[in-house]
Amino acid sequence: MTDNAAPAKAPHAGKKARELNDVIRYTLWSVFRLREVLPEDRTGYAAEVEELFEQLAAKDVVVRGTYDVSGLRA
Repeated sequence: MTDNAAPAKAPHAGKKARELNDVIRYTLWSVFRLREVLPEDRTGYAAEVEELFEQLAAKDVVVRGTYDVSGLRA
């Protein structure tokens, strides 16, 4: 025998969707070119980027990811 009942909806699912849709977000893709090849030890650079992300988060800027686009061409 098959069960044709509709799946149960999660409680407050509509409320969560409305809250998400009420948030306005903007997107920016910045691409930078290096003047020189980076050294093998990039610990200092990584720490600087982490500090930048923390400063941005304090200003309510969400960084969703970073990407290596060195293999792409315009």
